[in-house]
Amino acid sequence: MAMMHMAKSFLIAIFVAHFNCCVADIYDGKFSLDFESIPPGHIAFRPLGKCTSGSTSYIGLINPAVLTHPDKFFLEISGGAVCFNKSSCEDSSLRRWTDIEVLLTEFMGVPKAMFDLLKQDIPVWLPLMGDLEPGWIPGQVREGTHPLDGMRGIFMPACTADIGVGRIDAKYEGNTFYHHGGMGIRSILTAVKKLIPDLSKMVLYGGSGGGVASAAWAPSVADAFPKANVYALVDSGFHLMPGTDIFTWFYKNVPWSHGPGESKAEKVWNVDVPKFDWSDLQSMATELNGYGGRVKVAYIGCDNDHIVYSDRRLIGKYIGEFNDTHHIGSQVSNMWDFLTMTHKCATEGSVSSWVASCTEHHLTRLLGAKWAKNESTLAKNPNVKVDNGITAQDFVYNFLSDRPLDPANPGRHAFWYTDRTSQMQETNCGGVGGVMTASGALASVAVAGWATVAVASILCLTSIY
Repeated sequence: MAMMHMAKSFLIAIFVAHFNCCVADIYDGKFSLDFESIPPGHIAFRPLGKCTSGSTSYIGLINPAVLTHPDKFFLEISGGAVCFNKSSCEDSSLRRWTDIEVLLTEFMGVPKAMFDLLKQDIPVWLPLMGDLEPGWIPGQVREGTHPLDGMRGIFMPACTADIGVGRIDAKYEGNTFYHHGGMGIRSILTAVKKLIPDLSKMVLYGGSGGGVASAAWAPSVADAFPKANVYALVDSGFHLMPGTDIFTWFYKNVPWSHGPGESKAEKVWNVDVPKFDWSDLQSMATELNGYGGRVKVAYIGCDNDHIVYSDRRLIGKYIGEFNDTHHIGSQVSNMWDFLTMTHKCATEGSVSSWVASCTEHHLTRLLGAKWAKNESTLAKNPNVKVDNGITAQDFVYNFLSDRPLDPANPGRHAFWYTDRTSQMQETNCGGVGGVMTASGALASVAVAGWATVAVASILCLTSIY
């Protein structure tokens, strides 16, 4: 155990060395993906922009042991909290997600002396990443066990507190905070375009906030790569649904929202990021319908995800409109409203989902290592299952591999622990979106025009780990 702790501390020191060795300028289009300098089967970290606190942000470039898919690429976006005012950004818990050094030293207990061990750009062997459990990175357990093996890709830790869509500098009570998540992802896409001009497949995925960002960016990726099939996997991303009081509050007040709230930003950078329609429950389906099946989104999670509930309460401290009874009590019904609407109204096959009655969070990270080790008993966690349905593992692997989710029933795309047939039949897609009231009821409203990259409006904008 002591040896494992020492190895973990050593790896964290490598993390810190990468982003302490140099400070990256703001995104200028010059960022490039130099995989040739990284040995096969390794990950190397490169500075890219700023965290919310102003410290350097970074991303990990992953070079597979054997490059078998040179025309494909993946981006895993880690989970992380959001903040939207001085109080939330400096919250004793939330602030860890706005600064890498705070996360490692104050919350992970890494000695400050470890920061100075390594100052050079040293690639890390992927299996050593397993102890850190940063997410679900190909190669961190062993090769040949991940559906994205053989692809080059990026692991993007979150420290911008904006679900990966921000493009603004904010002034909260005289202090400047940087929400540059969207600028970082746009920089990555520009670099991928230079590396693989004729990309054939792009996979975006992540747990919690990273999953939300993945869905948000899927249409933009399809626009940037017109020949590519785009897959977005949202793991444990059922937080706030569009049309709720809190969601409307974010739209009107959060500087990185791209709604009326953006007018409160100190500076808006001229960077193309996803735009949101946070009041339209149908916006995900509307957006997907514009790509003819080329963009596919899959959701996996638990209906009573314990992090979803704790996050809502944590962020609720900083939102005057928050009401625990309404906004916590309606979580499950809001989730079903969203899923039934999206499944019924989107192009057939473009939306898939797997929902169990459980409380676990970030299932791919929780079970991914077990899947790779073929520990079937653990992979089929009795608390994470859907009766008369495929396993979570099969759902994820088959989706990312572009295979039928259920070989026995190739046309099936919804795997739920409860029968929602009646609700699906009652759902109206005829040019009418849904707005949920605080009680979870649905009210019909006219869809406000073409939804320009409105994907993230379907999900959450609260603290997401």
